[in-house]
Amino acid sequence: MKSFRLMRCITLLLVLALVFSAPCASSAEEKDAQPRLEERSFELMGHSLRWPQVTGLDDAALEENVNRQIAEALGMKELTDRVAQLLSSERKLTVAGWAGAIYGDILCCELTVTGPIRDTRTAESRRACVIDLRDGHAIALDEFFTDAAGARGALEAYLEETVLPELSPHLQAAELLPIPEAYTVSPETLTLIYPTEQMETLAGHPGTVALPWYEWAAYLPREAGSLAERLGVWNAIEGDGQTAEHIRACAETGGLPGLPASLGDRLTDTAAADGLSADPDLFEGGRYVQPDDGVWRDAWLITAFNPDKGDRVTELEGYTVTGIRADRIALWGIRTGETTVEAWRALLGEPDRTVALNADQADALRLPEGTSDYYIFEHARLRLHADAEGVLRSVILTQ
Repeated sequence: MKSFRLMRCITLLLVLALVFSAPCASSAEEKDAQPRLEERSFELMGHSLRWPQVTGLDDAALEENVNRQIAEALGMKELTDRVAQLLSSERKLTVAGWAGAIYGDILCCELTVTGPIRDTRTAESRRACVIDLRDGHAIALDEFFTDAAGARGALEAYLEETVLPELSPHLQAAELLPIPEAYTVSPETLTLIYPTEQMETLAGHPGTVALPWYEWAAYLPREAGSLAERLGVWNAIEGDGQTAEHIRACAETGGLPGLPASLGDRLTDTAAADGLSADPDLFEGGRYVQPDDGVWRDAWLITAFNPDKGDRVTELEGYTVTGIRADRIALWGIRTGETTVEAWRALLGEPDRTVALNADQADALRLPEGTSDYYIFEHARLRLHADAEGVLRSVILTQ
């Protein structure tokens, strides 16, 4: 009986921590503040919970509702209940990390939980939510599309016919249908997040499938005030007349939009954390390394490889990212699989250098036969590679 009462008291304390740890600000601060995400945390006997909460909204009631929606979508009540059940367990429940962003008035966040989530076995769970900051409601995936039924049908066919055959046959679980409820968005990408029992990566993480919005533009509304417009999707797909400026700024930061890596990063920070989808692929002058996360489908990190110095193909420690390649990406009006050489030159101007690759030269670089335009910036160079028909196939940013 005492044990039961103790558990109830602890559960109550944990729930109160969720409720009363919500961020607050003075009235003076609220007038000048911009909406932002802040971390809230609770630790007890080795268990550690962390989760995001929003602050800086003008409407206190709306802010409270949004934070309630975040906690509900991320399953914080479930996690606090589970902590109370596991107090005497040697295995601890831990939020390994969370990420979030606010795009205009659309909030997106996710967190990863590890430990004995449902039973005594250690497992990993990835939870997410997308919330409309205008009214505080959790946005369902279907709300992004003009024809939700048509979009879902096309998406289901794409997952089964295109994505599934590309997955490693060594995955413990690889069922892409039904479409999962958990998802995240950015101006560039829609990412589906699967439970591990449905899709699990080689490293044991919940699987994801990242879908560039430009491939689904036919199902997105164009009118002002639509979710796609508010999120910034159309700007990412078609640009706003400043394509060259956006690309220059992007290149100078050392990254490509939608890909979580930058030139000069330690290779292990991204690749080792996610695991690899396969052994690195050697090409003339380096290695292509593909982390085992959905955002890296048809995208790679580039790093040095020199067998004369004793480099090993699968070794990641001690290397830095010297390049990033994407074969499915939109750059403010420039899109792989669609944009021609003439079209991107009209946006960016004449390249600093153009190189033609015959079949053998292209194969050595794991590229299709064609031509590459180079645009050279102060700290990086951008390579746009077109196939023999003059259509963009690869975007490569290197040091």
